[in-house]
Amino acid sequence: MALKRRLQYYEGYLVPYILYGIRAIDLDATKAILAPQMIDEFRVNTGLDVVPADKIDAYYDFLSSIGAQ
Repeated sequence: MALKRRLQYYEGYLVPYILYGIRAIDLDATKAILAPQMIDEFRVNTGLDVVPADKIDAYYDFLSSIGAQ
C-alpha cells in the first residue's frame, strides 16, 4: 500500500516561472522548454508523490515541518 498525493505546492511554485518565461522568452520558447513535461498542448504534468505505507508518518512530519500540511 502507498499514499499518492498531487504536488499542489509544486504546481503553485511552477506557475509564476511559466508566466515569467512566457513574458521573458515568449510562449513558443517556454513551451519548448516544458515539452518533456507536457501531457498535451495545454497541460503540464507536475507528477505525484508516492509514499510507501511504512513512510507515511515521516512524510506527514516532513510536510508539517515545511508548513505544507
